[in-house]
Amino acid sequence: MHIAAGDPKRGFRATTLQGLHPKTKIHWGPMEAESQALLQDFFKRKRT
Repeated sequence: MHIAAGDPKRGFRATTLQGLHPKTKIHWGPMEAESQALLQDFFKRKRT
């Protein structure tokens, strides 16, 4: 599983990892800056 951009308040990291298969490998942050910019731009446009 790849999680590109995190949300420390309400994102996946704030929840528990229960429910995932024990052998699931999680890769944090591939293309984090680009993903975060896309998400911020999306929500900024949605609010205006």
